[in-house]
Amino acid sequence: MGSSLLDGALLHANRGLPVFPLKPRGKTPLTQHGHIDATTDADTIRKWWAKWPDANIGIRCDGLLVADFDGYKGQESRALLESQHGELPNTWTIKTGGGTDSDPKEPGQHLVFKAPAGMNIRPGAGKYGFENLDIRANDSYIVASPSITRLPYEIIENTPIGEAPAWLVELARVGSNGSRPARKAQRGTPIPDTTRNVTLTSLAGTMRRRGMAKEAIEAALLAIPCEPPLPEDEIRKIATSVGRYEPAKPPAQTREDIINLIRAFTGQANTISIPRALLDFFDGDYPTAILCNQLLYWQDKQGREDGGIYKTYKDWGAEIGLSEYQVRRAANKLKKRGFLETRLHKANGVPTVHYYFNVATFSESILEFLQNPILSFSRIQGKETPESLTDNTA
Repeated sequence: MGSSLLDGALLHANRGLPVFPLKPRGKTPLTQHGHIDATTDADTIRKWWAKWPDANIGIRCDGLLVADFDGYKGQESRALLESQHGELPNTWTIKTGGGTDSDPKEPGQHLVFKAPAGMNIRPGAGKYGFENLDIRANDSYIVASPSITRLPYEIIENTPIGEAPAWLVELARVGSNGSRPARKAQRGTPIPDTTRNVTLTSLAGTMRRRGMAKEAIEAALLAIPCEPPLPEDEIRKIATSVGRYEPAKPPAQTREDIINLIRAFTGQANTISIPRALLDFFDGDYPTAILCNQLLYWQDKQGREDGGIYKTYKDWGAEIGLSEYQVRRAANKLKKRGFLETRLHKANGVPTVHYYFNVATFSESILEFLQNPILSFSRIQGKETPESLTDNTA
């Protein structure tokens, strides 16, 4: 690794970027005067990495303007800025290592621009009014590839260093003089003018992390009340910007994971417990949720070769406290969603309704719901009609 780090330091120096050594897997300077000692002199660089072969690489930012977006919150801030000012121009970009082992963070990005001639700002963290955005300039430094903190730093845009856009320069200047982070709107009230963009972008980022597509994010944002309303074209810009990022890995990846997850929390024979997610999935419809809950519980416990679950309405009443009407109504709702089929067979010589639960269809639907909880499934349930309350086989 030492040779790779030395090669990286020499490569950066060859681009005219002064470098200096940092502690291995860290960000603390190893030289006496820190970033002030940074140089492009190849002999000096070789001597440093001969002494500290595993040292990380620091780049002094004099003459540069570096936008440092940390993790998903930083990506949300970038999306907000770009929705207001247009996309940042292509420039030399480094994927960061996600903090250190003692201070773990999500990987972010360093977008490296040229600073305007004579620009003099005081860099600092958290001064620009946007979460997880830092701006580095003169009298500061950044960690560069192929350094390793928690993860390796990587060059993801190996293009020439571009000119910083005017709006980013102005943001750096204003932040240098001190600015206050935007305040978030209170839940349950229309989002006020001063926080509309910040709040909607944060919500969009949350949706994207859970796997929602751009179109779904846009539809959800359009339904959120703002005072005054944010123009639709601005909302579309937010959804488009945030939609470019990769969603976070969901906690459950397969149909089997979902089935096992739900079964782990479904009811027992004598004690009934319903996962809150299942109740939310059915829009608070308790009878439908509890019937689904028990069908999941009994689905592999009846011993029938065809997988049928046979219970009389008296059995359901004793087990989950639902009346015959409630069982019929809940079963019809499950049928309309494609989760249930009922057939009339004899059990112990008596015609009894047998329930066949479609675990595959159910697991796909609830997986989508868990990944996109802001979406309501009520739009696909259809309206209740008198006919839906009568069924010859349930």
